[in-house]
Amino acid sequence: MTRSLIALTAFFGAMLLALVAMILTGGPRHARSSPVVSAASINGEGGASPVRARPRVAPQGVPTDPAEPDQPASMGMPASYRATNARNFARMRLRELMMAEEWYYNETNSYTTDLPKLQLPRRTGDVVVLRITFAGPAGWSAEATHPTLPGKSCVTYAGPPNLLPHIPETLVDHTQPLGERDLVCDKP
Repeated sequence: MTRSLIALTAFFGAMLLALVAMILTGGPRHARSSPVVSAASINGEGGASPVRARPRVAPQGVPTDPAEPDQPASMGMPASYRATNARNFARMRLRELMMAEEWYYNETNSYTTDLPKLQLPRRTGDVVVLRITFAGPAGWSAEATHPTLPGKSCVTYAGPPNLLPHIPETLVDHTQPLGERDLVCDKP
């Protein structure tokens, strides 16, 4: 056997062992992939026994909020990039709200202001605040805010504008959606 073939065989053998170890232990073996944290930080109580933290993976493959300053994904990002991500995350949550409201309307023949009834998916690191400002049998309106963008918002509505109490507008720029299900946000 040549040296390169032996090296290649050893490399793939090591990779196979690492893969088997990862499958058996339920996670990667790399120290940075599974940080050690105290039980107090997870349970919110006293205690110093170290436990492995679960990796930051959002349910159903949906990304966590990269705009949140406390998240490792945002470390080293410029403020303008975090602001753009925060705005995009708020828009994403409003789109999810649109789908949930339509599902609820198909089930009950009315829209709702009760967020728990809409069964929106909860995301790891989700800090967007959704507020349904109006809901009735003819339509609804809502706004989303994010702590990275204090005082700014994104808004949308559904239903005939003449049957809503008012068309929502953003908090700073006072921009209104151009039509039903249009999303508008304050400039970051």
